[in-house]
Amino acid sequence: MFGILAWGLWAITSAAGQPSAFAVPPPVEQLTADCNRPVYASDQLVCDDGVLRSLDAQLASQVRDKPHLGTLDGTTYYETQSAWFKRRSLCAMKPGHRQCLLAAYAERIRILDAMGSNTHTNQALKGCKPRKASEAITLSRLSSDAILVANMKGEVLGVAFQQEADKDWQPFIRFEKNQSKVLLRGLSNPIGKCQYP
Repeated sequence: MFGILAWGLWAITSAAGQPSAFAVPPPVEQLTADCNRPVYASDQLVCDDGVLRSLDAQLASQVRDKPHLGTLDGTTYYETQSAWFKRRSLCAMKPGHRQCLLAAYAERIRILDAMGSNTHTNQALKGCKPRKASEAITLSRLSSDAILVANMKGEVLGVAFQQEADKDWQPFIRFEKNQSKVLLRGLSNPIGKCQYP
C-alpha cells in the first residue's frame, strides 16, 4: 500500500515540473465573437445567425473606434468589455439562448454609444450619492427605459436599464422607479436611491 502511495506522489511531483501532453490552455481572451475559431456555444450561435453576427460586428466596430473603453476598469456603473463578454457567453445556459444574446448585444451597444460622452441636458441635474457609491452622481433620461449615470462634471459613467428581474439577460445596472425616486441595482445588490430625472 505504501509503495502505491509513494509512486502516486512521485508521479504527481514529477509531472508538476513538466508540461503535460494533455493540458488544455485557457481560451484566448475575447472582447467580441471570433467567427474564425468559435470556441464558445454563444460564439457558434452568433456566427451562424445573421442578425446576431451583424450586432457583433457593430459592437466590434465600437470597441475598435473607442479603444479606451476596452481597457477601462470596471466600476459600480460600468462593466468591462471582457467581463461583459464572459457574462454574455453564459447565455448558452439560458432557455432563451438567442433572446438572451439579442438583449446582451442591444444593451452593450447602447452603453458604448453613451460612454465617453458628456450628458447633454437642458435641465439642472440634481446630484445624489447612493450609499454603495464612492462619489456623487447625476441621472438623466436617455429614453423611457434607460437612464444615463454621470459624475458631477457630466461625464457618463454608465447606463441603467429598466427591466424585469425574470429575464434571461440582466443589465449590469437596473433601475426601478418608485414614485419620484429611482432605485439603482447592480447585478447582485442595490446601489442606492436617487431622484428620478
